[in-house]
Amino acid sequence: MLIRVVTFSFFFTLLCGPAHSQEDVTLARGYYQLGVELYKRSDYGGALKQFKLSYAASKKADLLFNIARCYESLGETELAIRTFQQLIDAKPEEESGIRERISNLQRSQSKDRKRPKKSSLVPWLVTGGGIAVAVTGAVLTGISLSQQSSLEESNRTGDDWTDVQDKNSLGKTLNTSGIVMLAVGGAIVATGTVLLILHGRKEKRRATQAWVAPAITAKSAYVGAGFTF
Repeated sequence: MLIRVVTFSFFFTLLCGPAHSQEDVTLARGYYQLGVELYKRSDYGGALKQFKLSYAASKKADLLFNIARCYESLGETELAIRTFQQLIDAKPEEESGIRERISNLQRSQSKDRKRPKKSSLVPWLVTGGGIAVAVTGAVLTGISLSQQSSLEESNRTGDDWTDVQDKNSLGKTLNTSGIVMLAVGGAIVATGTVLLILHGRKEKRRATQAWVAPAITAKSAYVGAGFTF
C-alpha cells in the first residue's frame, strides 16, 4: 500500500496526553481509518483530505508520510517534496531515508519538465489541419465562381459549345469540391476546438469520485461518505 499503517494502541499511546483530549484522539483515528480505506480504493484526493484532518487533530508526524504519498500519487510532486521535508523536520532520525525519496521525486520532476508533451500538440494539429482544409475549399469555391464568370462571357461571345460544356462541368466540380471541403474543414476545426477545451480542463480537473468507508473508534462505529472534486 506504500503508506504508513498506524495501529490503534500505538496511535492511542502517542496521542494521549495534555496536548490531546480523548475527543481529539477519537477524531484523529477515525479520519486516519477513512484515509486508509480511500487510499486502498485509489481515491488519493479523498485520502489526502482525511489524513490532513487526522494530522490537524493529532499533529502525529507519521501522518505527514501518508500525506506526502497522496500528493505523490496525485502527481503533485512539489507538494509531496515539501511535505516530506516537514517530516524530516519533525523526525530528524528518518532524514536519510526520506532524503532518498525526495531525491527520487526531484529526478522524476526534472525528467517530466524536459519531456515534450506530445499529447498537447494533437488538438492544435487537428485545428490547424481543419483550417487548411477549409481554406482549400474556399479557394476552390472562388475558382468555381471565376469559371462561372468565364462561362457567362463565353455565352455572350458565342464560343464553341464543347468549350462551354467543359467550362460548365469544371465549374460545377470545383464548386461541389469547394463546398464539401469547407464543410469538412469546419467540422475538423470544431473538433480541434473541442479537444483544446477538453485538454485545458483535463490539466485542472480532478476526477469526481464518491466514497463510502467505515470507521471504528474506541466507543462507536460509523460510516463516512462524500465526494471529491
